[in-house]
Amino acid sequence: MAETLAARASIAWLRKTAKQQLREWRTQGRDAKLADAQLAVARRYGFPSWRALKAQIGPAIDDREVATFLRSVGDGHIEDVRTLLAADPQIINAVGPHPYWGAQRLSCPTFLDPMSRTNLASRGDGGWL
Repeated sequence: MAETLAARASIAWLRKTAKQQLREWRTQGRDAKLADAQLAVARRYGFPSWRALKAQIGPAIDDREVATFLRSVGDGHIEDVRTLLAADPQIINAVGPHPYWGAQRLSCPTFLDPMSRTNLASRGDGGWL
């Protein structure tokens, strides 16, 4: 039975997983190539090939775009956040180099919806997650 691919899986993470698999095989004395490990990872998640797995994941989000998005969130530039989300909705799942808080995932709908922010503020934590 195939494992379920994480909702936020990235090709970089899958590539690292394949490289780790390759290292394990080599320590066991197995003569293998990276392509063999990539195929094993793809099949672990129910894909017939590494290419098919990559196609499912889609293109990677550029780190500069993520940094711009997270900086806009941190600075409270709501219109910029909306524009960036309209251009690439998947950026909401990105983890990246946030200029203020370090690498973490933000729940951006809270920042986009003034009522949610008000409701969070009434909790006594200032409206921040």
